Amino acid sequence: MDGNDGGDGGEGGPGGGIYNSGNLVLQDSQVEFNVTGTGGLGGTGSAAGDGGNGGSGGAIHNINFLTLIQTNVSGNATGNGGPGGATSNSTAGSGGRGGIGGSGGGIYSTSTLKVYQSNITNNHTGNGSSGGSGGSHVGTSSGGDGGDAGGIFSAGTLILEETTVNANTTGSGGFGGFGGDGGNGGGIYVNSGTAGVLDSQINSNITGDGHNGGVLRYYMANGGWGGAGGGIYNHLGVTTLDQVVILGNITGKGGNAGDGGSGGGVYNASSKLTINSSLIQANQTGKGGDVHDYGYPDQNDGKAGGRGGGIYNQGDLLIFNSQIESNRTGDGGDNDESDEDNRCGPGGHGGGIFNQGAAQVTYSQLVNNITGNSGELNGSPGYANEGGSGGGVFNTGELSLEYTDILSNTTGDGGPDMHSGSGGGLCSSGNLYINGAALQNNQVGQIGAGGFGAGAYITDDSTVVMHNTLIAGNHIVSKGRGSGILADTVTLDLSHTTLARNTGGDGSGLHAIDATVGLTNTILVSHTVGITATEASAVSLDYTLWGSASWANGLDFGGSSNITHTHDLIGLPDFLAPDAGDYHIQSGSYALDQGISSFVTTDIDNQLRPNPDTHLPDLGADEY
Repeated sequence: MDGNDGGDGGEGGPGGGIYNSGNLVLQDSQVEFNVTGTGGLGGTGSAAGDGGNGGSGGAIHNINFLTLIQTNVSGNATGNGGPGGATSNSTAGSGGRGGIGGSGGGIYSTSTLKVYQSNITNNHTGNGSSGGSGGSHVGTSSGGDGGDAGGIFSAGTLILEETTVNANTTGSGGFGGFGGDGGNGGGIYVNSGTAGVLDSQINSNITGDGHNGGVLRYYMANGGWGGAGGGIYNHLGVTTLDQVVILGNITGKGGNAGDGGSGGGVYNASSKLTINSSLIQANQTGKGGDVHDYGYPDQNDGKAGGRGGGIYNQGDLLIFNSQIESNRTGDGGDNDESDEDNRCGPGGHGGGIFNQGAAQVTYSQLVNNITGNSGELNGSPGYANEGGSGGGVFNTGELSLEYTDILSNTTGDGGPDMHSGSGGGLCSSGNLYINGAALQNNQVGQIGAGGFGAGAYITDDSTVVMHNTLIAGNHIVSKGRGSGILADTVTLDLSHTTLARNTGGDGSGLHAIDATVGLTNTILVSHTVGITATEASAVSLDYTLWGSASWANGLDFGGSSNITHTHDLIGLPDFLAPDAGDYHIQSGSYALDQGISSFVTTDIDNQLRPNPDTHLPDLGADEY
């Protein structure tokens, strides 16, 4: 019978404790220490069968209506995937793919699930299994992925109120020609459904690691990616988080030459996510996979740390009145190998938020987020890489920031002769609209060849509009350009901007490289150089307060490109408490009533502009 294809292994049985197809209510109950079945072994043949998947729903598998009230779902697990079958053809046969671990370590629901005042804790999904051995011309088949949703998997309607989802984990990927990925959604996985989470905590959940790759057609193939969405993974769903704490969740590490898992707190994949009055804090993405020798040509470098320490978005994201604080992205993969052509992985981008979709952030704060460092050479003759960019936010999509503070964020270190991450507060190569935002005390360039744009790094032919923006106290630690803003190959329109006391590197409040920049109604004070323009930039300023005495710039203008300026004013800005970070102007400011009227009708505090008692607007972000 060896001439035939081997059959796939069977799936493990679902619902380790309960399988519900009716209308079930559990109140004041304990559902603990149940386990679903393991997937079966793939059959042997000239093309061997795939391993079976582990059973879903470690505690409960729901296909109808399930309600939990004051119930604990704890210590349950889904089965591992079954191993792929080995081929009977010693040269060209294909081994079977490893089975996938079962999903929903605590609960797996495809219909309606309501959870009130309950605890979903310490549940675990199964690991992916190993791929089967193939012929000598094929190699080992791919390992299976770890099971998704350590706590809850929902593919229907999910309502979660006053509930804790804590310390759940997803399975790791299995060994294979290509290593399996870690399971996604350490706490919750929403799949093509709707979810409403209110007054709940999603804490200390962890996604699985990607597995190292094996031999495939004479090469070492890449390892799997770390699982994404340490707290929540939202896939093709519509999810609302209201008064939710997402704290201390972690995504998995990449296998060799696989990326670390992204979205330490939340991963939003082609979905709609609304976050209101919530805290996203101290989440972390996984480290990138290390370099490995004998990999596919040009594919064996170390990989990037996971992106989006707090949130990774590739869908539609709305954030209102929320705090994104002290999140971190993973370091790049290390290089421990002897090949001088290998390169370490870069640090993950977007310490607070990584956005490649459409995001609107309003009345919120991004504070003390950090991006990852380059991987380490560890004595290898290869190359290092750059630190992660966008300490607060990294944007490649469409981003709107209104009445939002980006404070004290930091980018990661570069390796020897490599740049640190750029954009301490914000790094953007997509379209960007800012109104009423403060970018203060952000930092780049600690180790390596320096960094760019301590407050903001804006690049890549994008269109950027900024109104009522404060950019102050940002710092480049060593070498670099654009202590406040670096504008590189962009069109930048700034109206009512305060640029003050940005330091380090070239000391420029704004550095333009091949950029078109217009500033109107600006306060530009206390820099080594106020404006630097190079490489065919065109910069124009109209109605500008240049500081005097201790608030004067060392030079107002620098660089080789054309800078035009009209309606200049020199004097003291008279800020309220600048040493404490308060750049509101006072009654003695030379900026009062010195601007030109425009379409900007409010200030950084959303107060009327101009002041109803005057007829002309003030210069800068604040209206007195």
